[in-house]
Amino acid sequence: MVVERQGKLTVYNPIYAAIFDLNWVQRVLTGLCPYAEVLTAWIASDRDESWLLRGHALQEAQSWAADKSLSDRDYWFLDASRELEKREVEKAWEAEKRAKELAEQSNQILTTARQKAEFALEEERKANQRLARTRWKARWVARMGFAMLALLAIAAITVSLEARDLMQNAEAKRRAAEISSLNASSQLKLLKHDQLGALLASVKAGRQLLSPASKNRNKPDRRSQMAAIENHILI
Repeated sequence: MVVERQGKLTVYNPIYAAIFDLNWVQRVLTGLCPYAEVLTAWIASDRDESWLLRGHALQEAQSWAADKSLSDRDYWFLDASRELEKREVEKAWEAEKRAKELAEQSNQILTTARQKAEFALEEERKANQRLARTRWKARWVARMGFAMLALLAIAAITVSLEARDLMQNAEAKRRAAEISSLNASSQLKLLKHDQLGALLASVKAGRQLLSPASKNRNKPDRRSQMAAIENHILI
């Protein structure tokens, strides 16, 4: 099929040369190479990185190409795939590192927030205790105030009742005094009336004693005696 000419292999039969040309070789290699389609698409897309191999596909391609002599474009493709995977791994590692840092910061923030929440709960508990004590004191003061008001009210009622009784007693005593005064006045009037009657009786008796049988006595003297008696009676 081939012969060596000037240190190179050349096709000996032109029929074989026409059938097994470079296009045939490329088709055969494409069937053998596991990444032939993505390699062709990568070259056609002007080396767009979206066509490069990653992960398990890149590992299989490297394993397949380990003991083979490949074209330059194969090596370019595999190197670009390894470089892309390296960058992606670095990005993933940076992202993971950043995620860990964020997680640590989040844990610190969460710990601080938990501590603040616990402190706030403790303050709230203390405030509730102070509020409960204040309410208890307020209720105690209110009850004591009500009790004092009740005692004051009872004392005021008692004092008012006693004052009313005293006033009633004073009024009764005043009325009794007035009645006693009226009785004394009446008795005095009766006594004066009795004395007046007795004096009038005495005057009458005196007049009877001064009868005509005593005409020989000094008349002016009798008249003066009668006038004196009448003046005494009037007094």
